[in-house]
Amino acid sequence: MTRSIERLAQVWLAGFVVVAVALSYWQVVRAPELVAREDNPRRVQAELRVQRGRLLDRTGAVLAVSVPAAVPGVRDAVRRHYPHPEAAHVTGYYSLRYGVGGSEALFDAQLRGRQSALQQLLHRPPVGDDVSLSLSLAAQQAAVAALGGRRGAVVVLTADGGAMRVMVSQPAYDPNRLDDQWEALSADPGAPLLNRATQGVYPVGDLARWIALTGLLTGGLTVPADVYGAPLETLMAPLSTLGYIATARQLGLDVAVPFPLPASAGRMPDFGGRGTPRDLAATPLHLARFMAAVAGDGTLPVPRLRDEAESAPSQRA
Repeated sequence: MTRSIERLAQVWLAGFVVVAVALSYWQVVRAPELVAREDNPRRVQAELRVQRGRLLDRTGAVLAVSVPAAVPGVRDAVRRHYPHPEAAHVTGYYSLRYGVGGSEALFDAQLRGRQSALQQLLHRPPVGDDVSLSLSLAAQQAAVAALGGRRGAVVVLTADGGAMRVMVSQPAYDPNRLDDQWEALSADPGAPLLNRATQGVYPVGDLARWIALTGLLTGGLTVPADVYGAPLETLMAPLSTLGYIATARQLGLDVAVPFPLPASAGRMPDFGGRGTPRDLAATPLHLARFMAAVAGDGTLPVPRLRDEAESAPSQRA
């Protein structure tokens, strides 16, 4: 009788051990996989509790922050708040419905943080790290005011390292209202979701003179006495169209600028048709990079969104 009870106890104990191991396996080891399943309703609940870090400008001004949200059935829920929507094309957006974009996507790993095994067992949400950007909110706001509601873009880079101080694109959008306005924004002919600073491609116009002058200087060709007042035709005479295109390519205007956010390549003029040097098309980011090299030591900086030095090398113009 005693032996039977002992065997029964051993069976029960073994069963409890198996159950405990299985629960630990699914709740700890496989927990991230289960939460990530699209058919798991707890995925949204878990995401609503993630305490993402703040996005800050270079002076510490808050560009994005998680604030408490009233969500039925979800304890400690938060939502993303953007105190300065005029920086939307820099901050990007965070949406449970439409995903992440801009700096929210670029620095998602740091902003989300990592949940330790202990936090998982205690069902505590991860707490992310703050990310400081190179953006100057004051300069950003001044650029927005200067545009005055007109369609366009403004890009300002530091000449000595390519740190992004201003990146304005208009028309813009309010990331605080993204979920409610996504369809309207997507259908808007003004394309407010498009970042014109990095993806809009426009003719360089009179900046063709600066590009031609760069070709003369780097090619060791004769430079007119009146450098700043010489017409484009005078600058192009010794350079030729082939030299102009070679210079544009040397300046990286034919390819996308190396930048962590989506960027477009430029477009060379069709000199075989009726194209002119002014028809060379590039993004505002291309031209800001070019002017940063002109203002600096002739080195094309690699644009970046943080002030910390990065490993990407500069390119000599």
